[in-house]
Amino acid sequence: MTHNDKERFLLEHNRLSLFSLQSTLVLLTEFKEANLSLFLDNDWPIGTLEKPFTKWLAPVLLARREKQLIDAYENYSDAIFRYCYYRSFDKESANDFVQETYSKTWKYIFAGNEVENIRAFLYKIVKNVIIDDLRKKKISSLDYLMEKGFTPGVDTRQKTEDHFVSQEIMEIIKSLSEKYRDVMMLKYINDFSTKEIAFRLHETENSVYIKTSRGIKKVREILRDQESKLNSKK
Repeated sequence: MTHNDKERFLLEHNRLSLFSLQSTLVLLTEFKEANLSLFLDNDWPIGTLEKPFTKWLAPVLLARREKQLIDAYENYSDAIFRYCYYRSFDKESANDFVQETYSKTWKYIFAGNEVENIRAFLYKIVKNVIIDDLRKKKISSLDYLMEKGFTPGVDTRQKTEDHFVSQEIMEIIKSLSEKYRDVMMLKYINDFSTKEIAFRLHETENSVYIKTSRGIKKVREILRDQESKLNSKK
């Protein structure tokens, strides 16, 4: 058997198979290790091996995709919920957004698509889910709830060198323009790195760094202004 025989088998298998059953050389190696009795002559005849390989491959891919989705839920569902909640300030809506996000992710993965960075992928999906919902309602849930005077309870949190207090900072971040608000929320609420934010927002890392710095500057200016007003009343 030559490496070219294995590659030819892979190319032919992928040509004949559904997209969800596409394979790789690594999977071919795993298949051979699990079915040595089929390789007495060390050959890879497509006519002989295609059926047993496909029968072996289907449950393997299913199990791995299920594990990827389960891990994604266990690792990121809470953070995704917080992101949704700070966009809608409604627990029921946030839960619906989370459910739809994972449903879309499930369909994408089980269609045979590969997701290298599942965290970034989830946030890309959830942003589109929220945008679609807002378009349908033709109203910004955030602006609507703010007009009603709704203020969510947020746990105190020290995240930056300035010891931001979450309750106060969240109110200030909500008042920032969208380009700063999105970056600030991803960084200080969802713990994204500059690189992850850049990937998520389709921007350069330098652009994210600048917006983060300017966002912090704006928050500081508002805090100083609030403190000045309080001191003037004393």
